This record gives sequence, C-alpha cells and structure tokens, in this order.
Amino acid sequence: MTVDVSQGGARLETSQVYSIGDKVHIRIPWSESTKAREMTGRVLRIQALEEAPGRAAVTPAETAAKATLSRVAVQWFGRS
Repeated sequence: MTVDVSQGGARLETSQVYSIGDKVHIRIPWSESTKAREMTGRVLRIQALEEAPGRAAVTPAETAAKATLSRVAVQWFGRS
C-alpha cells in the first residue's frame, strides 16, 4: 500500500522483502480517470512494522509463514 508519493520518491507498506539498494519498479494508479504511472527507483530505508493483519496463526507452520509488514522508502532514479 502506498503511504506517500512525491517527485523524489515514495513510501509504501509491503509484505515483500527488500534490502537497502534494491532496484524496484512501482506502478502507481494516480486516479481512476488517468492511467497508472510506472516508476523505477531504489530502496533507501526499511522500517519493520507490526505483523500483517488477518486471521491468527493456528499452527507453528502458519506462525512461521505469517507475513510481517515493512515501510519502505524509495528514491526515484534520476533524482537526488
């Protein structure tokens, strides 16, 4: 889920695992009346958040597989 978008980059919450410096390609739907824009950037910062919402894990295997959320800061390529 996108948290914040600017000319320089974006912050988003995701269960995808990223490392600092990873190249990312993000598709952002600006509005229903315009086409989505695709942006490429690199991961600058990662902040671990709480466990992802959803039904509670019942077995140890489910507990191990339950996704956690991270907030990821991305800087668009070509921006400083």
